[in-house]
Amino acid sequence: RDLHRLIRRQRQMCIRDRQCSDAGVIIQGARYDSSTGNLFLYVKNRGTVDLSFNVYIKKTNGEIIQVPDIYNTTAGQLSTFTITNPGVDIDEVTVQSIECMGVQDFISRRFITGMP
Repeated sequence: RDLHRLIRRQRQMCIRDRQCSDAGVIIQGARYDSSTGNLFLYVKNRGTVDLSFNVYIKKTNGEIIQVPDIYNTTAGQLSTFTITNPGVDIDEVTVQSIECMGVQDFISRRFITGMP
């Protein structure tokens, strides 16, 4: 029984690893809108599989905050992630795939347009 469970888990991991080898992401830009206080991330899914992402904000004091929303992307498409009121004390922003943990990208504050 345990052997069958182990074999099934290995097969599931193999399928996931194969999908993840065709996955990729890049943050093509970011803009802070001072009138609304929102941050817009322009994220390109460079792979051949649809992915969901968590977003993490590193504050200037070193604190890391996970944005509570999950952002879905379609393979090969550019998506806009809207982060509501993240504050202006942003040091960098990271997007990380939920399905493929190694698929991630980040953008530093100096490349976010509109930051005060």
